[in-house]
Amino acid sequence: MTHSSLHHLIQQVGLKASVFYSGGLCGQHPFVENNDSGHLHVIMNGAFDLVDRHGQSTRHQEPSLILFKAFAPHHLNIPPGEEAQVMCADIAYGSGMDNIIASGLPDIVLIPLSQLPLVRNTLNLLSATAQLSPLIRGPIDNKLCEVILLQVIAHLIEHGKVHKGALNGLSHPALGSLLASVIEHPGHHWEVHKMALSVAMSKTRFTQQFIESVGEAPGQFVRRERINLAKTLLLEGKPLDLVAQRCGYASQSSFSRAFKQHTGQYPSHWTRVRNDLQRESIVSADHR
Repeated sequence: MTHSSLHHLIQQVGLKASVFYSGGLCGQHPFVENNDSGHLHVIMNGAFDLVDRHGQSTRHQEPSLILFKAFAPHHLNIPPGEEAQVMCADIAYGSGMDNIIASGLPDIVLIPLSQLPLVRNTLNLLSATAQLSPLIRGPIDNKLCEVILLQVIAHLIEHGKVHKGALNGLSHPALGSLLASVIEHPGHHWEVHKMALSVAMSKTRFTQQFIESVGEAPGQFVRRERINLAKTLLLEGKPLDLVAQRCGYASQSSFSRAFKQHTGQYPSHWTRVRNDLQRESIVSADHR
C-alpha cells in the first residue's frame, strides 16, 4: 500500500469530516440523531465511558480515538466531577455509503492514542487553531480531521484490522501495488490476463488470490472502481462525455447503462439526489 493511493481513494469516495465540537466535556452526551453520518471522537485526556446502542457501557482511562464508520446510536459519558478534552466530528461520504472505505472498515474502531503517534502530532496542530479567526478555523479544523482519518485508516490497514475489500487488498504483498494502480487509474484498459502477468501469476491463481483478498473478481473490481470515479467526477460537475472518457467507456450511452446497472439510477438522477442530500446535510450542520 502507498499513502498516495490511500489518499486518492479517500478523495474518490468523497470522505469529508465536519468538526462540530472541540473543547472540554462533562457529563453525559447522547449521539442518537437519525442521519447517515458516521462519527469521530478523539478524547485527548480524561476518563470516559462509551455506551453502545444496547446500553452496554465500557470504561476507558487513557486518551483514545473512536471511529463509527456509519451512524450508530451511542453515548459518550464523562465520570461525575471530571472533565475531558474532546474533539467530535461528523463523517460523510460524498459518493454514498456503498464505497470501498465504508465496506472495508470495522463498524466501530477504538484505538488508544499511544498507538497513533502521527495522530497525536496532528491533534497538536488542531489545538493550535484555537487562536485563529472563526472564519478560517472551521475549514482548517475539518481538513486536519480528514488527515487524522487518513492516518487512522492507514494504521488499520497496516495492522490487518480491515475486512475484505480494497483496503485489505492494498496490504497484500503481491497484489497491493497493482490494486493501487487500478484505484488511481480505473479508466485504463485493464485485462485480467495482463494483470496476472504483472504480478507473475497464472490467470487462475491471480483470480483466486484476488477474490480471497478483495472479495470480488478482478473484472468486477475494475467496474466498481470506474463507477466510484464517475461518482466523484459527477459531483464535481464534469460533463457526461468527459466522465465516460475518463472512466474508460467508449461512449456516453455505454457509461450511462453501466452506471444504472451498478447504482439503479442514471447518472443525472443520481447526481441530483446526492447534491440534494449534501445540501440537506450542510443545513442540518449549520443548525446544530
